[in-house]
Amino acid sequence: MAVNNDVYQIRLSRLPLFILFLFGAGFLFVGLELSVLHILFPGFTVAPDKTTVFYVFLVFVIGVGGLTTIQMFLYLILPPVMYRVSSEGISFGTGLRYKLFTIPWKHVDTIGGGIDLTVLVANKKIVGGLQIKFKESEEIPGLLATSIGVYYMFYIMTLSYWYMSRPIKEAISQTTEMQKKFAGV
Repeated sequence: MAVNNDVYQIRLSRLPLFILFLFGAGFLFVGLELSVLHILFPGFTVAPDKTTVFYVFLVFVIGVGGLTTIQMFLYLILPPVMYRVSSEGISFGTGLRYKLFTIPWKHVDTIGGGIDLTVLVANKKIVGGLQIKFKESEEIPGLLATSIGVYYMFYIMTLSYWYMSRPIKEAISQTTEMQKKFAGV
C-alpha cells in the first residue's frame, strides 16, 4: 500500500493472522473448558495427585491462548508493517513486534523474487517471495532475529509471499522505482 510517493509499505496479511487467532482462541477455549465451562466434558475431573500438573497446564494454555488471541485480534484490526521502503532505505520487521530495522540504500545489491536457499539449508523449509540481497559490509549485520514472514540471513532479506499483503511483482517494481529515485541507480 503506497502511503505517498516517498513511502511504500507492506503489511502482514490478515490470513495468517486469522489462523493464529483461531489457534490462540482454541487454546483459550480448551483451558476455560477444562477449568470452568465443562460444556464438552461435563464429567471431567482431575486425579488428586495430578492437580499441580493440571494447574500448570491450565496457566500455560489459558495464558498463551489468551495472549495470542488478544495480540492477533489487535493485529487483525491494524496489521503491523513488515516491510517499508523510503528515502532512508529498506526497513523490515525484527523481533516479536515487527520493530522496523532500516538498511540504507547504499548497501542494496539486488532486488527480485525467488526462493531463499539460506533458509532452506538452515530451517529445512522452502521460503519464496520478495528477495533483496545486500552488499556484505561491516556497517550492517549479516543476521537478525526477524518477525514471522521475514527472513534475514547472510545479507539476504526474504519476505515470504504467504505473509505479504501485496503481490510480489508489485513489491519488486515499487522497490526498484524507489531505489532509482533515492539511491541514484
